[in-house]
Amino acid sequence: MKWIGTQTIYDDIRFKKNVDITGDLTINGALNFTGDTVTFTSANADDPAIIIQNTTDDNQAARLQFFKNRGAAGQDDDNVGEIDFYSYNDAGTPESQLYAKMTIKIDDATDGQESGQLGMYVASHAGAMRQMIVGVGGSESNEVDVTIANGANSVTTLEGTLTMGSTATLNNSGLLQVANQSNITGVGTISSGTWQ
Repeated sequence: MKWIGTQTIYDDIRFKKNVDITGDLTINGALNFTGDTVTFTSANADDPAIIIQNTTDDNQAARLQFFKNRGAAGQDDDNVGEIDFYSYNDAGTPESQLYAKMTIKIDDATDGQESGQLGMYVASHAGAMRQMIVGVGGSESNEVDVTIANGANSVTTLEGTLTMGSTATLNNSGLLQVANQSNITGVGTISSGTWQ
């Protein structure tokens, strides 16, 4: 079946074979796909674009939801959702390369103790995925543990002042800013007080 031009669908319609649509397709109602892959392709710069727009005059936003349904109880380490970012390298015959990804997992599926894990990963020099930031729900309520970077040679750069709790701790020159330790400079002499 091939449509050319603008089509508006108001009633149920089922396709059992390939459909080629040239032009706009407007669907009034829910749209459900059952299949393995949906591909959007464009030869234009900055396209294709996927726009999810909420037009209600309130303070709520549009949502993109991933729902892992294994048909049974969730298990620790279940992947809930993944977003992969692929491109090519510059080999003589370009090879497909995964450059970054985001993963969401169940950290603990125990009823009443549910916690999640959000991981952000990048290709590390030789193309292997290495963690950039990993956040885990923690072992108690209102706690989240975060790991930044990967390996002892990694460098983490913070712009501005590092604040711990509500206290400015280090400025962007690496100097201590602890509230009860005033006038500490990068180079100086301890002229009074007790060194402990």
